[in-house]
Amino acid sequence: MINLLSKSQREELQSQENLRMVLILGVLFLSFILSLGLILLLVKNYFLLTLESKRILFREREKIVSLNKDLEKEISQYNVLLSDINSSYQEQYDLTQALERAYQTLPDGTYLTNFNFIIIEKKVSQGTKKTAKISMSGVCPTRELLLSFKESLESEKSFSGVYFSPNSWIEPIGPKFNVTFELN
Repeated sequence: MINLLSKSQREELQSQENLRMVLILGVLFLSFILSLGLILLLVKNYFLLTLESKRILFREREKIVSLNKDLEKEISQYNVLLSDINSSYQEQYDLTQALERAYQTLPDGTYLTNFNFIIIEKKVSQGTKKTAKISMSGVCPTRELLLSFKESLESEKSFSGVYFSPNSWIEPIGPKFNVTFELN
């Protein structure tokens, strides 16, 4: 096809076409930049919202943890209390078992008039040591039975330091005795 337009008109048309092209490309570039900015703004808002929700969850978990710390503190206090109760229970002596063993050593016809159970704390190099001491008074039918009572107390493994008062051996019939010994 033959172009009948003059060179100046052709250049003018070419410059108008170039201007339209620059305008179209400029509008496209601006719309790209605008949409990119909007996308980045949306991503920023998404991350800010996610971060805020994580902060809220973190604060709630901190509250739960602080409640758990209070609970843990209370539990540890109860553990200390139970430990103290257990240690004091372990330090106690079984009085019924001691009474039963002492009663089994008594000869027939012997009567007790007095029974004392005392826990004594002794200071040792490592602290204090508790010992249980039993003191009994009574009447035995004969001195020979009293001697057998003494031997049976001394042979009992759970008793130590058996001591009869000297007055216990004076009377041959119906002697009144006083004896003290410690529980092992």
